[in-house]
Amino acid sequence: MSICCGRLVGALLLSLPLWAQAALPLTPFEQAPTRPLPHSTQISSYLHLLAHQSRLATVAALGTSAGGRPVEALLVSEDPAFLQSGKPEGDRLTVMLLGSQHGNEPSGTEVLQIIARRVLDGELTPLLQKMNFVIVALANPDGRDLNRRLNAKDENPNLDFIAVESPETRIYIDALARFQPDVVMDLHETWNDKWPMTPREGFLTTTDAQFEVGNNPNLDAQLSQYANHAFLPALIEAVQAQGIPSQRYNEIYSLHDPVRRGGLSLSNFRNYAAMQGSLTVLFENRHDGAGTFPTPENIAERVRKQRISVEEALALVARDDSQIRHLSREARFRWRGVEGDDKFVMQYAFAPNPTEPTTAVTLADRTGKRVVKTFRREDYVALQGTGAIPEGYVIRAQTNRFREWLDRHHIDYQVVSQPEKVELTQQRVASMKIGAQTKPGTRDWLDVTLDEKVVQTNLQPGDLLISTEQPQGALISIMLDPRSANSLYQEPTWRALLMSNPLPTAPLLADSADLAKREAAKGNKARLAKDNKAAKPSQPAG
Repeated sequence: MSICCGRLVGALLLSLPLWAQAALPLTPFEQAPTRPLPHSTQISSYLHLLAHQSRLATVAALGTSAGGRPVEALLVSEDPAFLQSGKPEGDRLTVMLLGSQHGNEPSGTEVLQIIARRVLDGELTPLLQKMNFVIVALANPDGRDLNRRLNAKDENPNLDFIAVESPETRIYIDALARFQPDVVMDLHETWNDKWPMTPREGFLTTTDAQFEVGNNPNLDAQLSQYANHAFLPALIEAVQAQGIPSQRYNEIYSLHDPVRRGGLSLSNFRNYAAMQGSLTVLFENRHDGAGTFPTPENIAERVRKQRISVEEALALVARDDSQIRHLSREARFRWRGVEGDDKFVMQYAFAPNPTEPTTAVTLADRTGKRVVKTFRREDYVALQGTGAIPEGYVIRAQTNRFREWLDRHHIDYQVVSQPEKVELTQQRVASMKIGAQTKPGTRDWLDVTLDEKVVQTNLQPGDLLISTEQPQGALISIMLDPRSANSLYQEPTWRALLMSNPLPTAPLLADSADLAKREAAKGNKARLAKDNKAAKPSQPAG
């Protein structure tokens, strides 16, 4: 066990209840690490076994995958209310951990089962004095059973957090809304052999552990500052101290590529969860691929290193729990963007680093010899343009489609019941063009310019009103403004709406925004009733 985590355990061990110390069985993987990886049904059975044998755990059904497989969470807590409803009664942090969103990155699933056991019955049990756990050990059961990256419908749930079209993405968003985690940890693996660098240029990557936090420029400024400049450096240092080479996440596919950081878009889980107010941490531990190892593809060693990485992160969360709780909950309910409380960044991209233009990276050649190569650094985030967050929006066309989309994001809206005059900014697209060069298999992006005019119009029954005075207020503007890099209109299945004249969505002017607020107040009672129904206690599995 690490020094950091060991100190934490030593400080808390005296108050550990005796009934929590009963022995629990090893995970299926721990029992047979040289055999084929456990099937999703075996993983589910193990989670239910833990819940059956421990008073501190229960299994919560989250939904069903594209291939019809259950997606489940193991709730672990000393708080009975949390185990029943997912709503904590005390001030403990809620920590959500997801494993194997990509089915061919299996270490995360095995790590999280081991951590669940160690929290319930082992050296990590004292963490329960500071946090509640939502452990989604297998986030993509289709991928696990089919031995593939994607789900059963060839969708990548990890990049679908704007359009929200895959069932797994909807499950993850529902879980964020249901549990409102203060911390989210997302476990992945990255292959050491890269195309085209490995077959054409003859080099493998060597870093065992890479980490990233929420890095979209529109995240809450104070939470982002802590994540990027306090938590992330401390995590890298702690894992390095355990003898595991570590760094901030980057992907290099060729000796001619620049070094960049993890993706900036809100379409990925890490940044979307951070936009909800969570401290998010991405784990990208090295996947060794083919070779001669004691276990298939060195899976036992990969699991060991990722487990240490996660446990070091949990120790840091326990150390900074008060600060994280304050930052997370402020960000969730009072967003403060980098450009100010009422503005968001329209466009952003990686650019050459002005102070450190190059960096040295250690690679391995075909003989296994370590070689240091120099790469250009393009990890500076350039910002362009800001958008104002209006008081609200009106949607006057495609309302059924928009309602389904708003519901998937848990965004509150009201349906107009009788005609009422409002003043809004009517928008239509003046021009659009592909805004960036892309590689085969990646998406293009549109640069959109708008013609706008202020109009008075009568809303009709069935039109939608959205107030931005809600926790999702900033995200609403970011996704509904056609000029935003993370606009819903940028999604391939929604782009045809850019040809509408006028666009279906329109910002409300301040004088008319009171209508949206009044309608929102009318809808609060119904929304609270819906939330209470969703939070109805379920029967614990154990």
